[in-house]
Amino acid sequence: MARLLKDCFCCSLKTACVYIAAYTMMIALLLLIFNINDVVLAGGVLLWGRITSLVFAVLLILASVCLLRGTVRDRGDLLAVWLVVFFVYTIFSLVTFIWNVRYYYYGWFPDYIHTSVLANMIIFGVLFFIDLFCLMAVYSHRHHMGFDSLP
Repeated sequence: MARLLKDCFCCSLKTACVYIAAYTMMIALLLLIFNINDVVLAGGVLLWGRITSLVFAVLLILASVCLLRGTVRDRGDLLAVWLVVFFVYTIFSLVTFIWNVRYYYYGWFPDYIHTSVLANMIIFGVLFFIDLFCLMAVYSHRHHMGFDSLP
């Protein structure tokens, strides 16, 4: 079982969940921006990555709304929706990061998108660790609300 948090640095878990909902929306917008950048710079390259990031951007927007409503109304089922979607997104983010590092290291990307791939790796590599903390904070808040397991 994951170690549960009692608070989130200088704020309560409930307040942290509101901030995490805003962070989730920011991640969705960041995915959309990188998606648009890749369409402009690399028309036929990385097609599966653009499709999956577009799907995750839409799912993260919906999950962000679920987290916000679930936090305000103390609904554990809505928090569980966010937990499941964000956990799958975090796994996708890790796999994409590893895939990008491998392809960037071996030089398999076209030269004109090296900078975009490097920026993607740095940003989403750092955000991965923040994502893990967010998962732990929302899970802790859900546990403190009285919901012990995921549905």
